[in-house]
This record gives sequence, C-alpha cells and structure tokens, in this order.
Amino acid sequence: MLADAPLETFLAEHPEMEKIQFCLDNDGPGRKAAASLQQKYTEKSYRTDVFLPPEPYKDFNQWNVEMRKAKEQGEIRENARVI
Repeated sequence: MLADAPLETFLAEHPEMEKIQFCLDNDGPGRKAAASLQQKYTEKSYRTDVFLPPEPYKDFNQWNVEMRKAKEQGEIRENARVI
C-alpha cells in the first residue's frame, strides 16, 4: 500500500480541500493502491477521481516523455483515462 501520511498531513492543514485526484502507475500495484486510496478518502467524504495514463504507458512520466516526442513530431496528444 502506498503511504498516504503526507496526504493526510496536507488535508489536515487544508480543511478547505474537497476533492482528491489520484494519478498512480498503470500496473497492478498502482491500480490496487489507487482503488484503496479512493475508497479510503471517499469514505472520509472527499470527492475522488483516479486517473491512469493511456495504454500502453506504465506511468505518467513515460506518457509525458512519449507525448513530448510526439508533439515535437506534430502528432496528436492522447488523454489520460479516468476510472
């Protein structure tokens, strides 16, 4: 499980926050952690979204690097998937 102590601290310091968007890796452990975090914070009354990079990218950094290359070559940028 991904440690969420920094998120807990941030939320305690910013009680005005109502929505959390999770952007984790697009692999088994990343999806499992995202689902667990989404459930935990939804139960705490936060609105939550989980974003995954489009297939076949494992994470947002890989997607960003590839999209930067594609943009330089004039190709169209893909969108992240909301689950």
